[in-house]
Amino acid sequence: MTDLLEWERAYIAGFVDADGSIGMHMHSTGYNKIAVVTLTATNKDEAVLRFIQSKFLGEVVKTRSTNPNACYIFNYKLMGRDRLRYALESILPYMIVKRDRACLALEYFEMCPPQQGTKLTEEQHEIRNGFIEKFRALNKVGVK
Repeated sequence: MTDLLEWERAYIAGFVDADGSIGMHMHSTGYNKIAVVTLTATNKDEAVLRFIQSKFLGEVVKTRSTNPNACYIFNYKLMGRDRLRYALESILPYMIVKRDRACLALEYFEMCPPQQGTKLTEEQHEIRNGFIEKFRALNKVGVK
């Protein structure tokens, strides 16, 4: 991860606001289910996603649309508490549309300890499930 210039922070924030997603989902790891926060973006232009990857790491994957006549699309995905915290804190001052999701993810990182290798208490389960419900509610904004 590299230091970002102000214009880079603003550019990436605008891109995430327009073409990105910040979400939380459950992931099974054997006997445990852990909550995973991700930042994703999809675009036909690989270069813009590679630019974001050069700043925050993550991965870019080339996929084919379900339409056989369509061109390839590229998917960017960033996971991991430290990487996501750095990315979201870097772009948060410039975010508008998805600012609430970024704030919610950062709040989750502060309130909930990393889950891998640890058994959550009942209270921690309730807190985590509360965050999942908040993310789901944000996803329904604007849906009729």
